[in-house]
Amino acid sequence: MISELKFIEGQSVRGQITEFLREAVLTGKLQPGDRLPSTQELARKWGASEANVHHAMVALVKEGFIKRTSRVGTIVNDLPKALQRVIVYIKQLDHPDAAFGRILCKMLEKELCRRNIDMILIQDDSRQSGLDELASMAKRRSIQGIIAPQVDSELLESLKKMPVPFTHLGTGRSRDNVRIDDASMVKQAIDGLKKQGCRTAGAILSIRDFVPPRSSSQKTEHAFFLKLRAGLEANGIDIRNEWIITPRHQLDLGSFTHYSFDAFNRLWNRPDCPEGLFVYTEDLITGVLMGVLSHQIHVPEQLKLVMHHNAENEILCPVPAYFVECRIMEIARSLIDRFECLFYGKKVQKDEIPFRLRWHDGTASHPSFQEEKL
Repeated sequence: MISELKFIEGQSVRGQITEFLREAVLTGKLQPGDRLPSTQELARKWGASEANVHHAMVALVKEGFIKRTSRVGTIVNDLPKALQRVIVYIKQLDHPDAAFGRILCKMLEKELCRRNIDMILIQDDSRQSGLDELASMAKRRSIQGIIAPQVDSELLESLKKMPVPFTHLGTGRSRDNVRIDDASMVKQAIDGLKKQGCRTAGAILSIRDFVPPRSSSQKTEHAFFLKLRAGLEANGIDIRNEWIITPRHQLDLGSFTHYSFDAFNRLWNRPDCPEGLFVYTEDLITGVLMGVLSHQIHVPEQLKLVMHHNAENEILCPVPAYFVECRIMEIARSLIDRFECLFYGKKVQKDEIPFRLRWHDGTASHPSFQEEKL
């Protein structure tokens, strides 16, 4: 018998229903083989909408707690004893710009092996033919879940429709993603500009949804830009809309260098170009450095650089710069930790990827995290 559910005001009704039923299965209040009342019955019993109950059920089917069939109804599953096999789904690892993805896959494989979990890698192409294979394996339940580190909105919607748990890397807050702590990254970037005495700063970014505010009373900026602008202004560093360059379209592998080289030239050729520059993501570093060298700019005298960098990825940087760094291994472990929580129905802990600031003096061709003196 399912007990009454008292909803907490201000919290997601759908989330409360999901958590309530998940807890009932994990604590044994609902046993394997138990049949749940219909969506309509539960909605009436709890005073909730049928849509909220339905979506909670869909989430629990994906997590493996229940199964639903048209004639039998909703039945509690016998939970799997151990996590044994996952898919890692990622696109175009053979491209020169895919260094982050290649390193991350190697570290995921290493960590999964350490935990005695088999990993199947699906490396997809631009046509996403591997996505059909992934969906078929998920439907047959020949895999127990999916780790898809790099997702766009289209892929994310496809993953949400698959009947197995998944996790990915992102900036939002949800049960299925490991969060990049962009507030920490922005803070470290601003510290790097401050340490160089910067009074004006621009940014070349791979984030494409920057929309300048149309008026002082109509804020339409992406949260990342709001944090960047507010942090710079609070530290006495001027930033203007015309100094923020973002792509008009989603960047494809192979287009990062051309885009960032062109963006740097446009910024540097302005009569009012800023003293400092923040570069995010690291895929843009090569194009920016090409621009610096082609203009024979003295760094940091004429330009102060702060650039995002994943610590284990070697890059060529012949000029002094601050790097805002995170470890790819920390990302890999966090993705697997999050997936295990989803698979076993454990409470998901707050999980944010931290960043740290490091000075590179330009003398070493390939700066690496391990070279830093702690």
